[in-house]
Amino acid sequence: MKRLIVSVISIFSFCAFALNASSAIAVDGPPGIDGPLANATVSFGQWLPPLDRLTANPAGGAGNVHELAPNVVTIKAGGAVNFVISGLHNVQVYGDGTQAGDIINPPILPGNAGGIINYPIDRIYRGWDPNPVPNTFERDRVEVVHFADPGTYLVICGVLNHFVNDKMYGFVKVLPGK
Repeated sequence: MKRLIVSVISIFSFCAFALNASSAIAVDGPPGIDGPLANATVSFGQWLPPLDRLTANPAGGAGNVHELAPNVVTIKAGGAVNFVISGLHNVQVYGDGTQAGDIINPPILPGNAGGIINYPIDRIYRGWDPNPVPNTFERDRVEVVHFADPGTYLVICGVLNHFVNDKMYGFVKVLPGK
């Protein structure tokens, strides 16, 4: 009986400690919540069900939504954004204050079937080119981009028709402080 009581007290003590510790080290959450807002996650394209990924390889990315969700994320300086990429997409990030309309008649990389935008003005990050990979699903990946300075950064899909036709872009708002 004593062993049972000691076990129950130990379990309750551990749970109380774990709950208290997890709230002290939380790093994600909306602005205004205690703790640093260090990271955010953005879905960069999404596969639509029904889809059997074990047997299917959708031609031309059929069944992929060309959008960023959420369209705007907020983090603090020193944080990062995890871009979870589904299919043929190319993450490109432009400096503070750049707007989608600033990228006019963007040139594309020569010989690139996916039409990857090659507009270097104020670009601070350009991700991996998924075109050489033949299997649609092998293009799925995560790219993590660090934001050191406050500002509002434009994020686009560098695939020309996704950016131009589908308006596939959004923003990262970086607040001061860590």
